[in-house]
Amino acid sequence: MNWRIAIVSDGFPYYVHLIAEKMLWEAYVSREADGLGWDHYHDGLRAAIESINVELRRPYDKAVSHRAPEFEDAVWSTADGEDLFRSLSDLYGSYSVIAQKRAGRRVLERKDYAEILRKLKNASYGHILDPLEGRHGWYTYHEKMLRGYVRMQAEVNGVELTGEKAAPRQTTHVPNNARTGFRGSSIPRGVRIDEPLSDDPERREKRNGDVE
Repeated sequence: MNWRIAIVSDGFPYYVHLIAEKMLWEAYVSREADGLGWDHYHDGLRAAIESINVELRRPYDKAVSHRAPEFEDAVWSTADGEDLFRSLSDLYGSYSVIAQKRAGRRVLERKDYAEILRKLKNASYGHILDPLEGRHGWYTYHEKMLRGYVRMQAEVNGVELTGEKAAPRQTTHVPNNARTGFRGSSIPRGVRIDEPLSDDPERREKRNGDVE
């Protein structure tokens, strides 16, 4: 739980203190003084989100309110991982994992996802992202502290952002003239099996020389 608080807070003490404060209040109200558990964590996280300054919430609300559900998944993907500067390929990998975890979600094609990222650079969509100057297809957060709030939103909705990437498709190269089907082990070329093994050193040396 300590790790999750640290990850969600994205290194900002403000979020750490706020979440911890709300967790303690949840424990106090419920009169459970024998320790803090995951219920307190999730309830405290919800309370923290509700109490966060409106200036921090506004960009997120602009980006996801009255939008297609895929917009929220896309915004969450921008807060995945530790790197402050991320490429489109890296972001799309995070998005694919998140969308697959969401029931009833379709995974957008890369070009459609890229279009959402372009919109997130506009003020009408919260100006979540800025392009990285001199590096086409790379993005960074316009307001670094917003990334922690985005992580909190994903966490409270059951999506833990851990930097997980979609597993690449595994392919095996098969020559055109290769036969299909199971092939068991075979005796190496040159090994003779028409006579029994011998304890005679000279004979063993001769056999080894034949194999070589």
